[in-house]
Amino acid sequence: PRVLSVQKEKHRPGFGGLSIGPAWKRIAGTLGSIIFDAQTNEKLFLSNWHVIVLDNGTELGSPILQPSKVDGARYPEDLFGRLERFAYLNSPEEGPNLVDAAVGKPTDPGDLYNDIYEVGFVNGMAEPQIGMEVALSSRDGVTRGKITDTGATFQVGGYPWGSSVFEDQFVMTPGIAKNGDSGGAIVDETTGSVVGLAFAGTYGLSLANRASNVARILGVAWSP
Repeated sequence: PRVLSVQKEKHRPGFGGLSIGPAWKRIAGTLGSIIFDAQTNEKLFLSNWHVIVLDNGTELGSPILQPSKVDGARYPEDLFGRLERFAYLNSPEEGPNLVDAAVGKPTDPGDLYNDIYEVGFVNGMAEPQIGMEVALSSRDGVTRGKITDTGATFQVGGYPWGSSVFEDQFVMTPGIAKNGDSGGAIVDETTGSVVGLAFAGTYGLSLANRASNVARILGVAWSP
């Protein structure tokens, strides 16, 4: 039998850094962190568009599993929550994007804990700065490094239509964000503040959305 890491197992309550995925497709990503609706203060959870949405036509309320189907989840036994809202993702013809982000609402608010595995409690939001030491907790483990650039523009592949352009992204040292890490929160090691959302990376390059853009576009906050 397969031996799963802690972050690929089922956890109730759930917390940042765990395996997550949609009920309708065998794909795995990461539950980034707890986050709150900016108007109602309801508990939500954060991940990427390409982890829990996959198509701009996906219906709100679609079921999300923890862990992902890749890591052995079954529906409805492992239902964790449902898609609450997402940032529409532009194709190259439609223009650039700022975020690859979506939020879900837990089936039971008590099933979501304010913690990121082996990183600690979420302490609000901050802006990324060059040289900042950061951590990423994902279904594949915990990685650490530094921010090397901010305000970058990249063309990123892997979307249903091919590639999309992303502006105002920040870059981290190689190996922080890899395949399977998508959706993980990027946290300032010094303050515990979330500075970004991992969405693309290889061993040579790690990219993240600014947390402030995620918050503004999705109408969420890292503190109630």
